[in-house]
Amino acid sequence: MGSYKVGIAEQNTVLQLFEQIAEEEGWQPGDQLRAHLNRSGFFGCWEKDLLIGGLQLVTPDEAGEVPTHLVWPELPILGSDSVHAAVLAVLPWRSWAGH
Repeated sequence: MGSYKVGIAEQNTVLQLFEQIAEEEGWQPGDQLRAHLNRSGFFGCWEKDLLIGGLQLVTPDEAGEVPTHLVWPELPILGSDSVHAAVLAVLPWRSWAGH
C-alpha cells in the first residue's frame, strides 16, 4: 500500500481531476462541476505527489437548497449548518497504482 495524504486542495486542480474523470467515465455533468464555486470547498487525496481523488462540498444557498435539489426537488431542505458532497471522485486504481 502507498502513502496517502488528504487535505484542503486548490479548486482548479480538483476541478481538472473531476473533468478528467468525467470524460474518461462518459459522465455529462454540463456546467454543474463549476456552478457552485462561490459556495464550495475542495479536498484532495494524494498518493505520494499524485492527486488521485477529490471531494467538493457545497453549502446551501439562501433558500437552504443544495445541488441535489436540482435532480431530486422532493428532498428535505437543509439547514444553513449543513453541507452537501456535490462530487466525490477517485481515479481508477490502475491509473495510479505503483506511482
